[in-house]
Amino acid sequence: MLKGKWPFIVIIVLHTVGIAGILLGFRDWIMPLTPLNLLISGWIVLAEDVKAGPKKAVFAWVVCVSYFVEVLGVNTGWPFGEYYYGVTLGPQLFNTPLLIGLLWLLLLIGGWQLANRISKNLFVRSLLVALLMTCLDYFMEPVAVNLGFWTWMNGQIPLSNYISWFAVALALSLGMSKLIGDMNNKRAELFFLVQIVFFLVLNTFA
Repeated sequence: MLKGKWPFIVIIVLHTVGIAGILLGFRDWIMPLTPLNLLISGWIVLAEDVKAGPKKAVFAWVVCVSYFVEVLGVNTGWPFGEYYYGVTLGPQLFNTPLLIGLLWLLLLIGGWQLANRISKNLFVRSLLVALLMTCLDYFMEPVAVNLGFWTWMNGQIPLSNYISWFAVALALSLGMSKLIGDMNNKRAELFFLVQIVFFLVLNTFA
């Protein structure tokens, strides 16, 4: 397993290569590697925490619940709005990428780490996680649509999407807080910050 600074370096390099490749016109080469990037990042972020039995069970719960919500959203239009996924995020089941639950988990843990710097109160921290997740989604949406992650039926991102992101993130964060209590995962924190940089840069220059 990667030790020391190497996990942080790998996460930064993976996303820097992605940004550079897209901006330099190699989008068709870079985008098919998105699932691999997510799997490597997931392995790096979760490698230590999944050794603990209780955390492993809670993480599995988060992945399953978030995946179910996405399946519901894609196939019914509720709660996010009417959208469908492209091929960028890899293989799908029930019209939903299999890795979408993993992405939710990584972002939630990263948001938790950042929010924990401000407040350790369970509810306040969960509110902050939900706000961070919703802010990230605000910057993510235009880029994700442009890169073929997903497409909105009417071509516009509905307000219900952001409201639902906030609500789902709040519920999952509260659940994790109740079931785990506390955790310390600097790699997840970096992953969240790198996601912000990734989508901000592409929002600005792509």
